Amino acid sequence: MEYIMKALLSVAALVFIVTTMSEPTQAPEAHELVIVINGQVFNPEPKVENIELPPPVEPVAVDPMELNCMALNIYHEARGESEVGRLAVANVTMNRVNHRRYPDTICGVVQQGIHYVNWKGNRMPKRHKCQFSWYCDGKADTVYEDRAWANSLDLALEVMMGMHTDITKGATHYYNPHKADPSWAQQYAMTAQHGNHVFMSMVY
Repeated sequence: MEYIMKALLSVAALVFIVTTMSEPTQAPEAHELVIVINGQVFNPEPKVENIELPPPVEPVAVDPMELNCMALNIYHEARGESEVGRLAVANVTMNRVNHRRYPDTICGVVQQGIHYVNWKGNRMPKRHKCQFSWYCDGKADTVYEDRAWANSLDLALEVMMGMHTDITKGATHYYNPHKADPSWAQQYAMTAQHGNHVFMSMVY
């Protein structure tokens, strides 16, 4: 009798183990975190479906030659100026690109003037017959100051990508009244003043 009872108990235990293993494992229920304050229910967890993603930013293509011309103009015209002064030069350059009376490229604006072909067959600017004095002063345009050049490149890229507002308010010209008295200053409208320089724009 004892043998039969042990056998029945063994069979029952085996059936229990098989039954338990055959039952599907259920994942624990997810519980939503809520906070109750004065009877009002708050859900501090943000819902992903309610989050609005900003539209993708379209990349801006920058021409390496145009970038170099802009950086050279900033470097030679204003490398000794403050960041505001350098930005103003870049703004004026871009304003001329967008003005109907000037070339529609940065290099065209920077190199605008009278040119000739020298005995080597190179196109050269005629001395003192250009828009930006450094370009036609007869001196070498070699870049010597590495940090100033790096800053000029960075600023040129930022301006070309539209990362700065125009602090000159549309100016196409600028001059230092302590050093020069250009005839065109009487014909154009003053738009801004930064440091020692006055910025002006064509009124037509």
